[in-house]
Formats: sequence, C-alpha cells, structure tokens
Amino acid sequence: MFITEDRHKSIRIATSGFLISLIGALPLGTLNLTTFEIAATDGTASALSFASGVVFVELLVVSLMLATANKMVIKLSFYKYIIPVAIGFLIYLSITNFYQFSHAEGISKTTTMFQGVQSPLLLGILLSALNPLQFPYWFGWNTAMVQRKKLEGTASTQIPYIIGIGAGTLGALLCFIFLGSYISEHIIKYESILSLILGLAYLSFSIYLLFLLFRRYLTTTT
Repeated sequence: MFITEDRHKSIRIATSGFLISLIGALPLGTLNLTTFEIAATDGTASALSFASGVVFVELLVVSLMLATANKMVIKLSFYKYIIPVAIGFLIYLSITNFYQFSHAEGISKTTTMFQGVQSPLLLGILLSALNPLQFPYWFGWNTAMVQRKKLEGTASTQIPYIIGIGAGTLGALLCFIFLGSYISEHIIKYESILSLILGLAYLSFSIYLLFLLFRRYLTTTT
C-alpha cells in the first residue's frame, strides 16, 4: 500500500516538473530558436547535442537550488555579474547571425551556423548558463512546490521532480528539432530569413537584459 502511494506521489511530482518545464521552454526564446536553426542547418544530431547541453545546465541549476534552498539566497550581486556577460554573448551571436544574413551564400548544410562556437554542446551549455531568467523562474516554482507541500527535501521527491524537468525541456526542444529538420529540406530558400530572425531575437533579448540591469541595479546606486 505504501509502495503504491509513494509511486503515485513520485509520478505526480515528476508530472509537475514536466509541465512546469514544458510551459517554460515552449514560448519562443533564444534557446528554442537556436535549437530550430541548428536542426535546420546542421542536422538533427547537432541539434540534439545542443539540447543536451541546455538540459544539463538546467538540471544542474535546479539541483543546486534544491540542495542549497535552506542555506543560500540568490544575491543581487550574482545578477550584476552574469547579466553583463550574457548581454555581451548575445550581442556577439546577433552580430554573427546578421553577418550570415548579409552573406547568405556562406550558410549551407556543410557549415556550422555559429563559427565562433563550433561545438553545439558547448553552445547549448553557454546559452543556458548565461540565461539569467531561469534563476528567478525556478526559484519561484521551487518555492511554490515546497509551500504547497508537493516537494520535500528528500531524494524520493526531488529526483522525480528533476527527471520531470529534464523530460519537459527536452520534449519542448524536440518539437523545434522536428520543425527544423522538416524545413532543412528547403534551407536554401529560408537560410537568410532564419539568420535574420535569430539575429533579431538575440539582439532583442540583449536589449531586454540591458534594460533589466539598468532598472534593477544601476538605478539603485543613485
């Protein structure tokens, strides 16, 4: 009886993690748009490698948050360091894509989209690690799960939760991989458009982070 109840509880927690992660990963953003473009230009294997890097960092972030929930509070100074680095990296990626857009003939199935970061796995790790919005997102959801007594400080609840999160993010990214693989048949027609869209996405997100940094931290010094 107790085994059955524990199993049902683990399934519910894993499902909660899956849905929370899926909801967070499905809206258009830099990570899923990059997954889509890599799948369209470099193939499914490269896109899966990128997605693996994204999921790895996300699970690491959530695990560290859960492990230090009672010992560490996210400091504002942490964002002061990570946001400028993220802005710089996103601007670099936007310039790269705008360059690809202006030299569309340079993009093909035999070249990589991001010449500065040749490894899709490394690119996934970097983009995910430099995504400062994931920290308040998971901090909020983890807190809500604990307050609702759905998540406890035990491995029996945290492990299914983390597994569900990984499955949700991977499931969302797989949708973009499938779309990218489908459009790869017509990549010659859409290659410049993809570069322009992703370049604008990176630039827009970097501007948003710059606004966030200025509003929350730089103005507090006055």
